[in-house]
Amino acid sequence: DVPVKPIMVPLTSRQFWLALEDMGLTDAVEAAASAMPRRAQIEVRAATEIDRQNALVIGFAAALKKSSAEVDALFLYGASL
Repeated sequence: DVPVKPIMVPLTSRQFWLALEDMGLTDAVEAAASAMPRRAQIEVRAATEIDRQNALVIGFAAALKKSSAEVDALFLYGASL
């Protein structure tokens, strides 16, 4: 049997930031955002929804050395908030 990957629904900004906070990642993500171009910073802070496949999410994961499974766990947890 091939493992089925769960469908990742977009998170609201609230869900995303609360999930980051609960997982102890808020400071690291804010620091990574501060190092990004101004336009990317605005997108991160003003987004109403955060999609799992968004280039910024993928960039944050790489910057913070988080695996795809760890990012999936963040989104699954965030969806429960």
